[in-house]
Amino acid sequence: ASMLALLLLLARAHAWIASGTNFCVLPATVGVRPDDTCSDFGLAGARQAADVALMIGETESFQVFLRNDEENLANITAEASPLHGPGTIEATAVTVLQVGYVYCDQSPRYQGSGGGWRADPLLPLPGGGASASVHNATALWVSVAAPRTAAAGAYTGTITVSYRGQTSGLKKLVIPVNVTVWDITLPTLRDSKIGTMWSGSWSPGYFHPYSGNATVVPAYYDMMTSHRMPPDSLYNGAPRPMADYSYMGSVGNWFNILNVNSVSDDDNAPDSWMPPAQTGRVRGDCPNATDAYVARLIAVLRPIYAQLQQQGIAQYAYVYGFDENPPECEPEVRKIYGAVKAAFPALRTVATLNWPTMPTDLPVDVWTLSYDQYDPVQASAWIAAGKQQFWYHCIEPSVLGSLNTFIERPLLEGRLLFWLAAATRAPTGWLYYATDLWIPAPGQPRRPLNRLSPTEPFVDFDPANYIWAPQYDDIFANGDGQFMYPTATGPASTVRLENLRDGLEDWELFLHLDASELAVLQTVARAPADWSSDVMLLERVRREAAAKIMAAQVAA
Repeated sequence: ASMLALLLLLARAHAWIASGTNFCVLPATVGVRPDDTCSDFGLAGARQAADVALMIGETESFQVFLRNDEENLANITAEASPLHGPGTIEATAVTVLQVGYVYCDQSPRYQGSGGGWRADPLLPLPGGGASASVHNATALWVSVAAPRTAAAGAYTGTITVSYRGQTSGLKKLVIPVNVTVWDITLPTLRDSKIGTMWSGSWSPGYFHPYSGNATVVPAYYDMMTSHRMPPDSLYNGAPRPMADYSYMGSVGNWFNILNVNSVSDDDNAPDSWMPPAQTGRVRGDCPNATDAYVARLIAVLRPIYAQLQQQGIAQYAYVYGFDENPPECEPEVRKIYGAVKAAFPALRTVATLNWPTMPTDLPVDVWTLSYDQYDPVQASAWIAAGKQQFWYHCIEPSVLGSLNTFIERPLLEGRLLFWLAAATRAPTGWLYYATDLWIPAPGQPRRPLNRLSPTEPFVDFDPANYIWAPQYDDIFANGDGQFMYPTATGPASTVRLENLRDGLEDWELFLHLDASELAVLQTVARAPADWSSDVMLLERVRREAAAKIMAAQVAA
């Protein structure tokens, strides 16, 4: 039966090509490339109707794939209808963007890099519609948000995709959209039990090369927050403006005040994506802080913490430090964080330490470690001591097959990071070192993303991030340290950022499961390099989990 279904799917895809436009609806977890056809996705979920299931307050997406091997397509637009069911979800809850392509060169730094044009940025549809040259695929990214006022139940509507063939003229595809809103509510960031430490640089001057002004900064904040990643900053050596802390305290429950290893002598120093060079810190070296430095740190923290207490948001603050320092730095951890705890007992302390053993009496409240270094015995002892463990990823683990978020990796990988976290119940949050880091090749200027042509999906932005320049000017990573693109008018999201949000929302869903029910998640994600690439299995397990949760709610 499965072979017959595959043959029918391939025959149908071939017929579409022969008769004109190759069209299908794809999950958000598959990446589209310019030379793809619907048949290339096989049984990964190619279909002609959209079927979405989500919590109240959640956002889920799908893709509409188009390709024509006989003529150019122009004026590609999409219009959503309201969704009707127990109530009405207005058409404004449905957004449509065009999937853009960036060109990825091969990097010597990690496996599986390069490969040419790959999907990543999400672009607004041009005023007259998008276009796709003959033999080139394009995809529309359709996101459905279930408002917090939505009633649970089944909804139906349509997406009408219009385009004009070069010789065939105007065509319309009316795509049925079936939406199931579960009787489960996604918690707000303030109410979430999942910690967020997604770092970036947010000073107005940082964005000047891209937009020419500082008015775009709120748009970056809104994009981060709407993706469940309030705009934190792990490496700021000087305090951020109090308005930033106030914003972070109003939308979430985690924000960093300072990096304890890089406090500057200049109170007005801008935030940075990494510790200032003048501190002399080298990754792996111990900070060796003097007594005078510790006193300076406490003196800088004291007035900020007092203001946070006055605003009623001090309980959401923390301080960060010791980024991947070795075990030999334990005395320095005790010295600095011991002083912080003596001065501010309730202020949370966070350290990223990939140590084989972790002393539970260390004055660290949140131990962050690379997710592939997780040790259940060490984690259990740490949690039993009343502390928290967060996980993180960065350019490591970079071995092919280990979950990561490089542009070249399957989109599914980013989402499954959080399935792995949910399945263990050990971590209570996630850290990522940079979300808006754009370091061009040495000698190249910083400039915003632009399309190569006004309506085509190909863009001119080089996704190669030269993170180690100028020390190493020939090593880069495509997409590492960046989940958005800078444009002249603000941030452009990415297919990776959308999948990360989906994963964080999945994690929230799975927190409702009993510990005895978590084994079902391991049918999809078992270990950093042991996971299923079956996107339809992911969706089945997700829906089964929601059904279990709702059944338990009814029984209760």
